[in-house]
Amino acid sequence: MDPSFTTTWIPTRLADTAPPFDRGIMCRWQADPTVGTDNVLTYGWTEATRADWERLIAATKAVRPDVFIEQGPRGEYLTSQEIFVADENGYGATYLFTGDAIIYAMTKAETDDVAGPPLVGG
Repeated sequence: MDPSFTTTWIPTRLADTAPPFDRGIMCRWQADPTVGTDNVLTYGWTEATRADWERLIAATKAVRPDVFIEQGPRGEYLTSQEIFVADENGYGATYLFTGDAIIYAMTKAETDDVAGPPLVGG
């Protein structure tokens, strides 16, 4: 996580994640992991190649044809406009390809919370 990310919630590593996160890490943060709730934050990070990114785009578009790609300061975003869980600009679940990693967050703005090993200290 980015050093500026703070919360009192507890992270739990998710098992059985889909590619490419099966090689990385996917965590859910919530106040009490023993209680079922939809009040959570979910973040993921994995090392990735351009080929991994292209496979993720194809797989995501197969089930979510409304997703689109945008360029940004950190890389390419695969995102959508959402009604239920969205950031202040209306973006929902988002993947970010940085060139050497893929980051996942529940909103486009929350991708800024994830640094990952290649970005730490640099």
